[in-house]
Amino acid sequence: MANTSVLNNVYNYYLTTYAPRTNTPSDTHKKSELRSVYNNIRKQSKDSPLFLIRDDQETREYVIDVKENARGLRNSIFSIDGGEKTLSRKSADSVDESVATVTYGGKASEAPPFDLEVERLASPQMNKGKFLDSGAPVELSSGNYSFDIAINDLNYEFQFTVRDSDTNRSLQARLERLINRANIGINAEVTSRTGGEGFDESSLSLTSVNTGLRGKDGLLFELSDDHTSRQGGVIDYLGIGEVSARAGDASFRVNGESHSSGNNSINVGQLYDVKLTGVGTTSISLKTDIDSMTANIQKVIDSYNQFITSTSEDVSVPGRFGNSQIVHEVSRIARAYSEGLTDIGVNLALDGTLELDSERFSKTLSESDDVQSALSSVRSFTQAISHKAEEISLNPMKYVDQTIVEYKNPGGHNWPSPYVTSEYTGMMFNSYC
Repeated sequence: MANTSVLNNVYNYYLTTYAPRTNTPSDTHKKSELRSVYNNIRKQSKDSPLFLIRDDQETREYVIDVKENARGLRNSIFSIDGGEKTLSRKSADSVDESVATVTYGGKASEAPPFDLEVERLASPQMNKGKFLDSGAPVELSSGNYSFDIAINDLNYEFQFTVRDSDTNRSLQARLERLINRANIGINAEVTSRTGGEGFDESSLSLTSVNTGLRGKDGLLFELSDDHTSRQGGVIDYLGIGEVSARAGDASFRVNGESHSSGNNSINVGQLYDVKLTGVGTTSISLKTDIDSMTANIQKVIDSYNQFITSTSEDVSVPGRFGNSQIVHEVSRIARAYSEGLTDIGVNLALDGTLELDSERFSKTLSESDDVQSALSSVRSFTQAISHKAEEISLNPMKYVDQTIVEYKNPGGHNWPSPYVTSEYTGMMFNSYC
């Protein structure tokens, strides 16, 4: 049980802290692709020397950042390029992005436009507690307390201790940490309000992660301490049992026809993936070919620049051992394709970032007899960057500070070493074994 608890903590900590991104189609693989990854790992481990690394928190955080940033860059390219040589993929446009943002999820070259009117966004449930004097002692007897939260047809019991030295603020902060660390689909937050003459009050609020109606009453979670295992009374004392705002569905109209949704992400006609962002009206349609290509190229450039910039900023940070090497390797690819990129309006800056001259880019495409041929340099660049990102993601340990112990015998019959590849995973599980 202890080992299982540690294992769960490892997964929860690293996956929520360092890898909060959602999965994309590029995160799924065919058997042949997985075999290719396996063969690449075998080849790397067969030729890699035996080395020692610094096993500390900075190193662990660094290699996770390297791997996830490279994965994010590759996924961004994949989401536009689709894994194919099709940078001309259609993109969608929302006239007012404060009302809705949109991406085109269809495969057809044409899709009908539509008008969208958002009347109400999907909302979460909120239980806002009482405002209490922050510095005043807790008006509960010291001892062990607990309360239950029912959410998603599951019940969770939270146990804690009230001490004589506790203030209202310290108790609220303790419960805030307790609930948030449990990661059960509720966000806890302590808010303050201050004024003159030492006025300082604080309140504990609970908000559901999910939105939308669940059942007739619209309650996504409920709190109680009537039948809990330890002392009750904290729910009434803090006032967190009262529902301040019930969850609600989004209400919107597509071309005048009413619809509702339990969340703010909707799909229209199996073509448009729409995220509702505010109340109002907007029109959604496909961009023209050149506008679509320009938008897609800009997204590639933005993803590339973000990767270069974030990596460059960390070069001077202790523990960021190999970032200068990463920047050099990735920007070298851009320099190799800079001549072809410049011809169509993609310019390379001195710091390794790229800038799009949209006017020149549009003019080049509009005057070209073969648009796909004109985009060949961009396609070659994105493929090279995607391969480099995959290489970095596959072996982030290459960029940590290493002490070489022994080189493999060149030309000899070297066997793959499983420990070379498992260094990355092993660091996360150093307290499990």
